[in-house]
Amino acid sequence: MPPSKQPAPLAGQLIIAAFFLALVLPFIGSKYINGQIQKEQGLELVLYGDAQGGYINNRADEWFRLWSMKSGLMLKAIHVAETKPAAPQADSAAAVKPIVIRDSAGRFGALSGGDNTSSSPSRMRRVWYWWVTAAFALCYFALLRLSTLVYWIPMLVPLCVAIITTGNTVRRLKWHGFGGVNPFRYRAGIRLTNWMAGLAVGMLFMPGALPPVTVPACVLLSVAGMAMAMGHRQKPA
Repeated sequence: MPPSKQPAPLAGQLIIAAFFLALVLPFIGSKYINGQIQKEQGLELVLYGDAQGGYINNRADEWFRLWSMKSGLMLKAIHVAETKPAAPQADSAAAVKPIVIRDSAGRFGALSGGDNTSSSPSRMRRVWYWWVTAAFALCYFALLRLSTLVYWIPMLVPLCVAIITTGNTVRRLKWHGFGGVNPFRYRAGIRLTNWMAGLAVGMLFMPGALPPVTVPACVLLSVAGMAMAMGHRQKPA
């Protein structure tokens, strides 16, 4: 089959780039991400106050513990089970050492079920520990921002409904002869919708501290682009 002369669509290229970026991003390390988490939690307290900000932070922490710790997922991902040679016993069973958990920055050190005084892990295992602990730290970041988004839902839903209703009203007025559609604004609305929706998802896993209104603002801009495209859509034949 001859190779295609047309390049891949921009959206497909961006999805592939985002996939590889997601694989490389945890190599930043959990120590840096942990510091940024604490910084953003402080911003939550400054913006929303001690009561609401503390509630948002605690809810994200509960979600993370329920998903990763209580389910045992994190232990299974980063633990190293090592066995000793079989000791002479009556039942001929092998003596198994306790599970040892190592990580790059000590973020999950309190979860260790054994001591960390055994021999150093291999290079590949050290790379894995570095990557997986940072990946869990990024998931904690995502849950923190998702908790903030949930806090904004009672305010976002009425705004989004009003914006969509306005766009639908403009579309109906234009279709009945009140002004003409604008193809440029239609394409701009489509791009604004797609880019802001993708940016909102990407911002969930951004390793640096962001203002706590970033993800809700991206969602609101995505809905605004949807209304813009709706208001300038061509009338079907």
